[in-house]
Amino acid sequence: MAFSLPDFPWDSLEPFKRQAAAHPEGLIDLSVGSPVDDAPVIAQEALSRAGNAPSY
Repeated sequence: MAFSLPDFPWDSLEPFKRQAAAHPEGLIDLSVGSPVDDAPVIAQEALSRAGNAPSY
């Protein structure tokens, strides 16, 4: 018996995709592709500060 992951429920996202596509600035689909730009410096700094934060 081979292990397989469950199907992702893409169809359940369609109403949200349509709503986002209706926005004046359009839809930004982050579910596809590879990032080519650097992360914003403010995000890099926040991650750096949080990296040493104690856990629960």
